[in-house]
Amino acid sequence: MAEVRQEYLTKIQNMDIYDLKNPVVFVIDMINGFVKEGALADSRIMNIVPDIQGLLEKVEARVFICDSHPENAREFVSYPTHCVIGSKESEVIDELKGYING
Repeated sequence: MAEVRQEYLTKIQNMDIYDLKNPVVFVIDMINGFVKEGALADSRIMNIVPDIQGLLEKVEARVFICDSHPENAREFVSYPTHCVIGSKESEVIDELKGYING
C-alpha cells in the first residue's frame, strides 16, 4: 500500500482547495457496484461521500472514472462478476450524479 510521508501531510494540512490554481477532482469508482450492491460492494464507503460532495461543491473541473465490464470479461475469472456495462452496478451512486459535468 502507498504511504504518504508526514512532511507532506504537514505541508498540506492547512491548505484549502481555493489555494490551488485550476484544481481538478477525480472521482474514482464511486459506483453502485462498489458502494451499494453486488459482490464487491462495501457500504462503509458511503462514509466518505460527504467529503467528496464538499470537494465537488468547490470545483468545476470534475472527472468521474467508473469501472465497467462486458458480460464475458476476463477479469471475472479472478473476481466475481461486477459492474457489467449497462447495469445499475456500473452507474455512479445517486448522491454524486448531480455533480457529473454535462
